[in-house]
This record gives sequence, C-alpha cells and structure tokens, in this order.
Amino acid sequence: MPSSSPEVWFAIPSANPEKCRKVLPKWREMGYKIAVLQNHERGDIPADLTVWFDSYPGWPESVNILCQQIVPASCPIVVSGGDDMLPDPNHTAQELGRQFLERFPDTFGVMQPHGDEFMVARRYCGSPFIGRAWFSTMYNGKGAMYSGYRHNWADNELYWLAKGLGVLWERPDLSHFHDHFTRRGEEKPGYWQEQVEARDLADCQMYINRSWSRFPGHQPARPMHDANGRPRVFDSSVLAQGALHLAEIRMAQMTYIEGGRAAWMLAMRGALDELAKRGVGPIAVYGSGTHTRGVSDVLAASPVPIDCIIDDNESQQGQRLWNWPIVSIEEAIERGVRGVVLSANMHEHSMWDNATPFFEHNIPVQRLYPASHQERSARMETALEMLHRHGVTRLGIAGVETAHLEQTSWFESFADRFECVISTTRDSGASSVFGARAVSVEQALKMGLHAVIDADARRPLGMPADYVARFERSGVPVLWMHLPKPMVRMPRHALGAVA
Repeated sequence: MPSSSPEVWFAIPSANPEKCRKVLPKWREMGYKIAVLQNHERGDIPADLTVWFDSYPGWPESVNILCQQIVPASCPIVVSGGDDMLPDPNHTAQELGRQFLERFPDTFGVMQPHGDEFMVARRYCGSPFIGRAWFSTMYNGKGAMYSGYRHNWADNELYWLAKGLGVLWERPDLSHFHDHFTRRGEEKPGYWQEQVEARDLADCQMYINRSWSRFPGHQPARPMHDANGRPRVFDSSVLAQGALHLAEIRMAQMTYIEGGRAAWMLAMRGALDELAKRGVGPIAVYGSGTHTRGVSDVLAASPVPIDCIIDDNESQQGQRLWNWPIVSIEEAIERGVRGVVLSANMHEHSMWDNATPFFEHNIPVQRLYPASHQERSARMETALEMLHRHGVTRLGIAGVETAHLEQTSWFESFADRFECVISTTRDSGASSVFGARAVSVEQALKMGLHAVIDADARRPLGMPADYVARFERSGVPVLWMHLPKPMVRMPRHALGAVA
C-alpha cells in the first residue's frame, strides 16, 4: 500500500464484547482496521479480525501476538490500547499514519497521543502508534513490549525505552479519550480484579527492578540507526527524568494494607498538625478514594475541624463519607473552608493543578508528598518562560537545598540560568549547587537580583516565610514556582500585572 495512504490497525485484547460493540465502530469511522484478541467472554463484535484465546496472555503479550501474528504483514502501523479507548476525533487513521511515516520512515518509532491526561497518561504509552520495525525487532524480535508483565507497567517501560532510544513522539495535540470505569466512579469489573488488580503489585515490582537494570533484553534483533546513520543505543540518563516516580508511589499505595499505610498516616497527621498549629480551619480533605480511606484513623482524630471531603467526580458529589459531605471545589469554597489537604499519591500533582480556585481565594493548600523530578522541571520551565517574557533575567532561587541529592537532581539542567542558590534555613554550607553559587539570604539581598523563584513545594500560599518579606521590602518579588499558574507575591515590581 502506498505510504500516502498507509493502512493503520487498531489491535487490542478484550474480555468485554459489549464494550467492543460500543467503542470499535468509532475507530472504524476514523478509518482504522480492527483486530481483537478475545478472551474471558465470547461475543460478536464489529472487528475485521477476531481471534479467541482460552486464557488471557496478558496485555503486552496480547499486543505482541496481535502485531506479529494477526495483523496483516502489509500493515506498517498498529495502534493498541483497550476496549475503553476512543480514537482522536479530529484526524483519520490515514492522516495520522502519514504523519507517523514522515517522522519514522523506517517505522522504528512510537507515537503516543497525550491530549487526555486522565490517570497520569503523559507518563506512559497507554494507546501507542507502533511502527512495524519496532514491534518486529524489539526484545530480540519478540515483540513491541516486554511480555513479563501481566497488564500494567508494560506501557511505562515502552514510554521510557522509546524515549531513551530517541524514537518517542509525544503528541499532546492528539487525544485518545480513556473511558475507564474509574472515570465515572463505577465498580471494578470482576475480570479486571482477577486479571489486572491481582497482579499489579508484582508488575510494579518487576517494573522497578527492570528500570534499575535499564530494561534488560530490550535490544532489537538487528541494529537500528538514526537519520545520520548512527546506531541507536538506549540512553539510560532519561530515567533520571522520573521513570520510577509513578511506580514508587504506586507501590506505597498497593502495600499500605501490609504496613505501608503508616507512611500515609504519618504524612496526613503531619499536615493536619501543621494546619492546627497555624490556626487554619475548618478545612476540606481533597480526595475521597483509597488514600483518604487509608488514613481514616488520622482524620477521625484530626486536631483541626474538617468540614467536607472534595472529589472532582460528579458521581461522588452529594454523597457522604463518614458523615462528611462530598462536594465540588466550588461548593467547598462556598462553605467557607479556610484550608485544604490533598489526600492522594498517584494523582496528587493533578489535584494540585486543579486547586487554582483555592489559591485565588487565598486558601492554603497542603501537599503530602514531594513533587517528582518531571513535575519540578515542567513548573520551572513555565516560571522561567513567564519571567523572561517580561525581561526579568537576573534570578536567584530558594528552596532547592535538601539532604537528599536525588531530590535536588532536577535542578541540574537549570543551574546555569541562576545567579545564585539561596539557603533560606541557614547560612550556606556549600560553595555551589551544580555550579550555581550558593549564598545566604543576606548575601543574596546585595546581589541586585530582579526576582527570586521559590522552589519549595511544601510552602502553601498565604504563609510566606520571613525571607519572602525581606526580599519584597527590598523591591525583589518572589515567585512561587509550584502554583499551577505561577504567581508573584506583592509588590509586583517589574512584573506589572502578572499573576
């Protein structure tokens, strides 16, 4: 088939004929051919090819089977995912296929739509376009993904592996809507509990081990080269961008019943004690899911009055949890809450982004867990772009110092863009941090800085530290990098009306 009109197949495993009958016609309308590896429940479905398996091979192995044994050999591109994934509504399969082949003419590549960020989707390839050269050569010719996983985490390995090989095309301009059952607050399907949830902990542990080992056995069956003829070799330095963050917090989430819950309870107790010490209350707890239920003992003995529980899922709003009403963000503000604690780990950064209305009403929001390497980097880029757009270039940064180097490593790629790193807790003990001069607050006040970026993710809005006031009295605004929309504290100084 000519490259001007490539054949693109949507190929998935499915245990639910009803979902297939609902979802597959939408892919067909957009020009995709369809192949389904059916298991668990037989049923007529609108697919071009349907193959029955008596047992579920696991998601990655199912994708490998579909790509290598079921989809016709003439097909250069396969899109996978699940029976709850919808195609991008604005581009046909042929349009996206042509774009893919323009980017990866040798078909050794992976393209992932990231327009739908549900379930932290920008951190893995949950519905990838996969080129034939990738799925026919990777893992010594065994398939597109590592088949040792049962269901989850293979898509995480695919993301970081393709990224490290320089052939991942992330497309936030495209959207595969993930109509997952948790999106509507539905009950977990029985087959999902049996086939996915029961193996998730083992899959997560496997992913962590394989990440530390640089994904052993991933090498293609034959050498693959870039456009300049250089062999493609996995660049393991990309893993420092946060490859393990999701897995580590997921491990904490899954093992809390076996003792890990103590860490959740300790974090929540510390946040509540801090709010009580500052006289903040009543408060709202943001999140009504597993994390909140796991810290129920701490919430029951809260030293600060709790007014309500917040959940973004409309199907949960109007219900009650332990006699607290479950409400929206807007309703919580109307009820007069004076503080908010985020109660989640996997999705904390997304909830933080949704918390803008609280900041606009000067209601402090408390996080429980450190921001990831990738999140810190993205927020720093946003802050620097805004400052440079307004001609603010002579910068200091505070809140970087830490006892743990791995929590500071995100700053390495930004260090040369700052005049100094400011210690806000003590006189600087080090002479530099990744090459940027380390100074005390007193020293920084004499350096003629245009602005200071506060990189401490733990400091809620409305409770500025003493050093903030000292800089602002000197006419140096302090911008808190971790706000969803970075705000500059008063006075506005050279930044005018930026907020």
